[in-house]
Amino acid sequence: MTQLQESSTKNAYLYIIKLLTKRDYSKYKLANKLKTRGFSSNHIEEAIQEVEDKGYLRENEYAMSKAKSLMLKNNHPNLIISKLSEENLFVSTQELAELFQEYRQTTRVQIETIIEKKLRTTKLTPDLDFFSPSIQKIIRHCLSKGHDLDEVKETFSNIKNLSQ
Repeated sequence: MTQLQESSTKNAYLYIIKLLTKRDYSKYKLANKLKTRGFSSNHIEEAIQEVEDKGYLRENEYAMSKAKSLMLKNNHPNLIISKLSEENLFVSTQELAELFQEYRQTTRVQIETIIEKKLRTTKLTPDLDFFSPSIQKIIRHCLSKGHDLDEVKETFSNIKNLSQ
């Protein structure tokens, strides 16, 4: 390795350390950040490998932390897996199920939370008509979080029955 190559790898390594002092990153995001800074693929790989060897980059813990954050934002498990895969992160369905169980979350609880939160700021008609614009907006929000339309409608019906 020439001195110039060694220097570039060291600069990439130092930049990664600087980034990691502020927050966690996946290898994928670090590589993208380094690419935008003009580092070569070779230097990027070497720097990421060095950081990983030293234990500064723990991708599995980062993936679980990201999954937890997405779960607490009421995202459906399938959407969580999809969002993680965008960063080349992988969490098994078993690990995700354990995470949901640990925090006593289910998709039903998530939908109820979304609906109750949105209902606090929404003017509604007494009959909770599914075709009213305000209810449609809440349903779309649940769908944007990856939830199933039938489950959203069923949860809405249960809430409607409880309020009567």
